[in-house]
Amino acid sequence: MTRIERIEPYAPLAQVFDCVQTQPGTVFLDSSSEGGLGRFSILGLSPYLVLEQIDGRTFENGREVRSNLSDALKGRLARLDGRDRGPQAPELPFCAGALGFFSYDYGRAAECGPSRHARETRVPDAWFAFHDLVLVEDRRTRTLWACYQGESTDIGEMSRTARALAAAKAPFVSQAGPTSPGAVSADFTKAEYERAVRELRRYIERGHTYVGNLTQRMRVRTGRDPRAAYRALREGSPAPYSAYIDGGNWKVLCSSMERFARSDGKTIETRPIKGTRKRGATPDEDAAMRRELERSEKERSELLMIVDLERNDLARVCRPDSVVVPSHCAVEEYATVFHLVSTVAGTLRDGVSSLDALESAFPGGSVTGAPKIETMRIIDELERSRRGLYTGSIGYLSARGGCDFNIVIRTAVWEDGAYTLGVGGGITYDSDPAFEYDECLLKAKAVLEAIGAGGAHVRR
Repeated sequence: MTRIERIEPYAPLAQVFDCVQTQPGTVFLDSSSEGGLGRFSILGLSPYLVLEQIDGRTFENGREVRSNLSDALKGRLARLDGRDRGPQAPELPFCAGALGFFSYDYGRAAECGPSRHARETRVPDAWFAFHDLVLVEDRRTRTLWACYQGESTDIGEMSRTARALAAAKAPFVSQAGPTSPGAVSADFTKAEYERAVRELRRYIERGHTYVGNLTQRMRVRTGRDPRAAYRALREGSPAPYSAYIDGGNWKVLCSSMERFARSDGKTIETRPIKGTRKRGATPDEDAAMRRELERSEKERSELLMIVDLERNDLARVCRPDSVVVPSHCAVEEYATVFHLVSTVAGTLRDGVSSLDALESAFPGGSVTGAPKIETMRIIDELERSRRGLYTGSIGYLSARGGCDFNIVIRTAVWEDGAYTLGVGGGITYDSDPAFEYDECLLKAKAVLEAIGAGGAHVRR
């Protein structure tokens, strides 16, 4: 049975995280922006179980098992008692369950087979950890909760650990110092990316797709420690769906503002994003960029196509006539950019779990295109590497039946001393190739600065 208790005095979870020396399996789901969606943060410590999938094979704590990942997750979640013993905190979205991710390649393989590109990373296709100790911060009520869920957890010891962490003052993470990065290598030169955009437009002209998300990979060595880089990322680009994951020989640093899917086990919503404009240097410039995005027919048309795709995805798992669009083409502002956002929601059919719904709609339409399966085949032909975790989803699966997952954008993966990040954007028939390439650089800017490569040359 899961036990929860309130930890006082209250300490912000980001401060607690800075005082933690992470170990493989540590997960921090970090709502680092104020207001809006950024209410709860979750820190998973002392992992007792890791489930992962690599090239269709499922592993439990490194040992291969015969079950597929979805069934293994459902089995483990069912073993956790969704009832909580201790002070009642009904608004907490997560007290027991799994924290982790599905990569884009996991979803692509399920929808239309594996990528034509070779695997070049040790990062799994999907990865989830179950923890003895989970700390949950409610930023609205300014409270911190400790949740103890391990099958053999020493509650007293875990409680002492939680209180010691909440009282810690000396940060483990150093400030991000100067670096001497090498050049940023990219899958495409500027001219090559523009040619790929034109080729995707020809597919659109021939009727194979309406909109496609074309991405590329960047890679650079900077010497900056991943923890210091993550601190710089969350301070420079706070976002409601940020995350840090310690996978041992790989680390994930994410600052995403896009929700893929949230479910309470009864309803589900998705929030696709399309359209990007940089923030202005003055209030007048800011207002002008906002108006430009708001009035862009190209961006609004692109988002409408993705909304239609998401409505169809949710209709497969929701009750008839329950799928609605409560918000469409709203402009949202973040630290460095504006985005155009819509919300699609529905009521799940009886017998459909949040995990079922999540996998049915995955990957998100905003990072594939429409129609989804054919467009995924086309972009795999045009792109030059597997996407890996980029454009996948990071989040939680709750033993109570809920889930909340982001879209993995504005993200760097550290492995073997180098950082890899993906950037891209939606392409329609009206897309301007030069503008699309420049938008890639704009989207990469905050992440490159955080990892210490802000002034590095990008191969053009």
